Amino acid sequence: MPKPISPTRWNYQTAAHLLNRAGFGGTPAEIAKLVEFGPEKAVDSLVNFEGVLDATATPEWAKVDPDRFKKYQEMRSATPEQ
Repeated sequence: MPKPISPTRWNYQTAAHLLNRAGFGGTPAEIAKLVEFGPEKAVDSLVNFEGVLDATATPEWAKVDPDRFKKYQEMRSATPEQ
């Protein structure tokens, strides 16, 4: 098992490297935020992302439609004219 990086080696470059290895990199602001977190909290924020608030609104097409099943049932039993 790899040893955790020491806090003295944690810096902007190592945080950027973590984001590159864990995903698609990050903006300078995202990298700086991970540097502030420290190595343990930075990794935790990437692994346990469910608790991270997402400021992006859910698009209309992705919202749950409670009548979806009913609509499918109606379409399946529709006549060719309908």
